[in-house]
Amino acid sequence: MNNNEQLSNNQDTFKVIVDTASVFKNSQSQEYKRNVISKEDPDSFTKLIIHYSNLPDYNELNKYALIMADKYNSGDGYNMV
Repeated sequence: MNNNEQLSNNQDTFKVIVDTASVFKNSQSQEYKRNVISKEDPDSFTKLIIHYSNLPDYNELNKYALIMADKYNSGDGYNMV
């Protein structure tokens, strides 16, 4: 699937989100963190939101939300803070 395509509103949409959340490795989450800090990458921030929402302690996400909100004026970052 092309990253620029909209997810359709069907059963496969749920599967894509669950599959994305389940395949994160530590190296991938580190890459997403770097992308948020250096590239203002909203896709990486969204992947971090998915990743941390599956963890009991998701406070680490707050610092990336602050970066997105403050440094890049991101609405998603503001919503998380």
